[in-house]
Amino acid sequence: MDLATIIGILLGVGLIAVSILMGGNFMTFVHVPSMMIVFGGAMAATLVNFPLGEVIGVMKVVKRR
Repeated sequence: MDLATIIGILLGVGLIAVSILMGGNFMTFVHVPSMMIVFGGAMAATLVNFPLGEVIGVMKVVKRR
């Protein structure tokens, strides 16, 4: 993993945490319909691009770890 990736993730999480600690509400950052579109769309795009056997094979490998 690239150092810039780690810094970006930590910075993003840190900014959200600071926003919440400054008086924001956690639920401001959670919008379930948007999350369904993002994660559902990612899964749909994966299923469109790869055969079902490969997707299931990856799920089995991830499950082992």
